[in-house]
Amino acid sequence: MKDKTDLRVIKTKKNIRESFISLLCHKNFNDITVQNILDTALINRTTFYKYYKDKYDLAEQLAAEFMILSKTYLDERFNNTTDNDLIVIAKKIYTHLLEQKSFVLALWKIETNTVHIRRDFGVLLKEQCKIHLLKNRNNMMADYHSLLYSSVILTTIEWLFDHEGVAVDEIVQELKKVFIPILSL
Repeated sequence: MKDKTDLRVIKTKKNIRESFISLLCHKNFNDITVQNILDTALINRTTFYKYYKDKYDLAEQLAAEFMILSKTYLDERFNNTTDNDLIVIAKKIYTHLLEQKSFVLALWKIETNTVHIRRDFGVLLKEQCKIHLLKNRNNMMADYHSLLYSSVILTTIEWLFDHEGVAVDEIVQELKKVFIPILSL
């Protein structure tokens, strides 16, 4: 019986999250109410509050999960130092982001005191790059290079979202020209 309950919980939470993301695609976060989420998910208020304190808690949980997944990808990216590994991992990351485009763009629309995923993602990119640079060489320009890296990667993601027909391989090759010399990968 526990397995059925667990499956129902998983499905219910997935429904709530998908409904919330769907609403974010069409509305500003501040304009979304818990009632909007309930109506879209076709659930009652008690069910929602069983899993989330409010819409901010829902946003914070989604943000935390996104950041954990992003950190996992970045750890993989910075732990592989050959050019071929880097290209394979970069393709994997960009392909995954493109597959999750609606989800990512919806999350990036959330800007509260505790949740600002686009900004936090940029900070994570910068921090992970800087750690990598400082670990692998003494670089007085590590802060600058990591800021440049995070800015270009965020811009690349946004550009890919706006230009869906462009091949990820082509973008990765362009990035390789820019960052291999800088990061000595």
